Amino acid sequence: ILDQPKSSKQSSIILVHIVSSAMPHRFADSAARFKTSMIESGLQKIASGRFLDHLELEIDLNTKITSHLVEKYGPLCYQDIFSWCQTDGPNKYLKYDAVDRKIIEQEQKQLINTITHLSKSDKPENQSLLELSQHISLGELIHIYKLMSKRNRKEIASIYECSANELISWMDCIALYRNCCCHNGNLIDIKIETRPVTPQSYSKYLFRMKNTETTTNRFALGCVVILHLAKTINVEKEETDALKQAILALSNDKTTLESYGFISREGFEGAFGG
Repeated sequence: ILDQPKSSKQSSIILVHIVSSAMPHRFADSAARFKTSMIESGLQKIASGRFLDHLELEIDLNTKITSHLVEKYGPLCYQDIFSWCQTDGPNKYLKYDAVDRKIIEQEQKQLINTITHLSKSDKPENQSLLELSQHISLGELIHIYKLMSKRNRKEIASIYECSANELISWMDCIALYRNCCCHNGNLIDIKIETRPVTPQSYSKYLFRMKNTETTTNRFALGCVVILHLAKTINVEKEETDALKQAILALSNDKTTLESYGFISREGFEGAFGG
């Protein structure tokens, strides 16, 4: 296995500008116009994060996590986190060496302030977590999950056919992709500093660093995380196919699928189910 090819250093938006400005004489040709529109469409779908909206992964995670808490601990469970959070020992996800009562009280105060701040009601303290859940950001949702007891984390992770450690790393990765889109970052050329756990069944589709089992840290890594989660919640294939076509629209002789982190064209097809 060779070193991963370098991705284009130019931003994707610049790529479209170059295509449209350097070859104006070809725009009369319908095939060239179609290709350019496909590139622009692919860029917009990935750069804007619309593919995440269409897959509805964040909505599903929000629903599963908040519903789990409400069903087990009641609609006002966010006002009493002692009943469902980790109460002792180290919490590596929140970087606590040892969770104690003082830490829990601080976390509860912060969570109540965050949750009630979202409400437009005169008496937000009477509102159910489910009523407020639609306003909870992905970052806040991840924090709630990290607060949970080991048993609660495990029960939710099992829905997505993974461990709690995997699910946390995957949610963090989705949040990174979402933030990159929100701040007009160049998502397709991203290099992930803190790698999420690679979904085991997808690792064979990813580029590996030379002479190691370490998989790529490029866009494809987060992509297969998204594909795994989409599969567990039965997302329609046409939705994942839309992401597939957007990526294909951006690949060419100079910018290959390998530069995005896939091991090959065959690996790319395999990741998307052929």
